[in-house]
Amino acid sequence: MHFRRAVTRFHDEDIAIARDVQAGKDDYVRPRREWQAHILALTDYLQYEWNDICPDERKE
Repeated sequence: MHFRRAVTRFHDEDIAIARDVQAGKDDYVRPRREWQAHILALTDYLQYEWNDICPDERKE
């Protein structure tokens, strides 16, 4: 859902995106799964709530 909104926003702002949107999504999601846990740990360490960092997402 978040990715789809980002693609729409990029399109609205005339920002180029990958021709193959699904491949672009896959290229983003794959590494994000690797670093997501590290970012969540950092937010906890810095005593932030995930909702303050990324209000459109739930902490997983």
